Amino acid sequence: MYETDILKISQDELLFLMNSTDLTESLEKLRAYHIPYVWVTQGENGAVAVTANQALHVSANEVQAIDTTGAGDAFMAGILWCIHEKGLPESEESRKQYTMFANALGGAVSARYGGMISLKAKDVSSIKAGS
Repeated sequence: MYETDILKISQDELLFLMNSTDLTESLEKLRAYHIPYVWVTQGENGAVAVTANQALHVSANEVQAIDTTGAGDAFMAGILWCIHEKGLPESEESRKQYTMFANALGGAVSARYGGMISLKAKDVSSIKAGS
């Protein structure tokens, strides 16, 4: 019995856990766990939103990364906010929109020192307006 519905994992973590050097192979191995919603973050390369039938890559906005502390937490906060506000992403378009927003939050945190505390409410409002 599997009990995970949403997973955020970095590409490095996934490759390590699946004992692989190939993302596609690792995603195939991960499918055995039947996790309905998976996001694989790839740092400056964006993220992959994964469902049972599809892996959708979403590029990140270019930012000058200063400190990546908290970027993954900000990314996941973005995903969870979208789910809270709009429900689970049932379409490719909604998965793309959620991932774009999460990428933007992670990038905003990376562009400053101080992790999540560096992200101000006005920054989040600006990012939401652009998504």
